[in-house]
Formats: sequence, C-alpha cells, structure tokens
Amino acid sequence: MTEWNKTEYELVKNTFVFSGASDKVIEAALANEECVKKSYIKGECIFTPDNYFKALGLIISGSVQVSKDTMGGNRLAISRLGRGEVFGAAAIFNDLDSFATTLTALQDSTVIFFPESLVKRMMTEDFTIAENYIRYQSGRIRFLSRKIDELSAGSAENRLAKYLLENTTDSGTVAASMTELAEMLNIGRASLYRAIDALCQSGAVKKEGRKLIVTDKENLKKL
Repeated sequence: MTEWNKTEYELVKNTFVFSGASDKVIEAALANEECVKKSYIKGECIFTPDNYFKALGLIISGSVQVSKDTMGGNRLAISRLGRGEVFGAAAIFNDLDSFATTLTALQDSTVIFFPESLVKRMMTEDFTIAENYIRYQSGRIRFLSRKIDELSAGSAENRLAKYLLENTTDSGTVAASMTELAEMLNIGRASLYRAIDALCQSGAVKKEGRKLIVTDKENLKKL
C-alpha cells in the first residue's frame, strides 16, 4: 500500500477537485490500491498522445511541461504545471483513444494518480467532488473560448506578445520554429517575421537563432 505523509494529504485535500470534500472520502481514496504515487526523472515523458491512462494526475513535487504536436510533426510548448496543479481532467469520462498533449517532467517530479474508476466512486460518495469537477471543466471551456477570441482578433504583434508572456521559461526564452509559431498564432510567416521585428525594435524582445528572448516584460505587457 502506498504511504502518504501529512503534506501530501493536505495537498490533495486543497486541490480544486477535492476542495470541501469529506475527509473520510479522501482518506479512503488514498488508502485504495488504485491510487498510486509515481516518480519521474527530469526529461521523462509522463503522458503522450499514444501512451497514457485515464486518470487525474496531481503534481506533488517538481514541474511538468505541457506541449502539443504540430501539423508539421514538431512539438510546441504550451504551458508548465507545478506543485499542486492537476492534469488529465479532460482525459476521463470520455471515449477518446488518445491524449491531447505530451507531458514531460521538467525536473525530477512526483505525481499522485486517481484513476477514472476511483474518481467516479469518490463523486458518488461525495457530490461536492462532482460539482468541483463540473465547475473546473466549465471554467476551461470559458478559458478556451477567450483564447479563440484572442487568437482570432488583434494584430500579429498583440498575439505574439501575449504568447511570449504566457509561454516563456524562467530565463525568459521561447524556442520554436517560425512555422510552428505561425501555426500556433494562426498568422502567416511573413506577418510573424514583421511582428518579431516590431517587438525587437521596441526593445521588449531579442532574437537569437530560433530563440525569442523577453528582455523587457513590462514593455511586452503594454504591447
């Protein structure tokens, strides 16, 4: 049986999907053999579109890179998840046969997995968990709707500036091919090059090979 310490228990209890749920239900879930804790070394894939299982994953240490395969066969970073954040909510309770993204450990990381069958049992025992899950998915729908609006409106400079603010690493760097970036932003490559030139001229960004480096975050926010 997996051993859990108090810090891990509190992290689970305060996660959005289990917030306000009965201690008895959470304790029973953690004691269930279906609930497992797995460790990953830096650079190791956690989930890929073809290699995953239907479960809610909670990061209890480390951080995880979320990336998406492009039409050109390359991989583009989308976001990063840290301690206390969850993934896999969209992978449970559906009949899809693939995972939407690739999840890679950015550093040595540990994840608690709650398989779909266990989450379903917890929802049956405490409807608060079902409400939390529905609320989260509704929020994701609104978020994606806003993203579509943002990517379908505004100048190429606006879109690029927003993307850079949301996806730069701790060193302020985004590395991607121009084809991938243009595809992600839904703009032509010529428009992308002009946008990069404009941001570089503003002093907010500098370009080094395939890398775009944010040099003035506040300036970029204004753009």
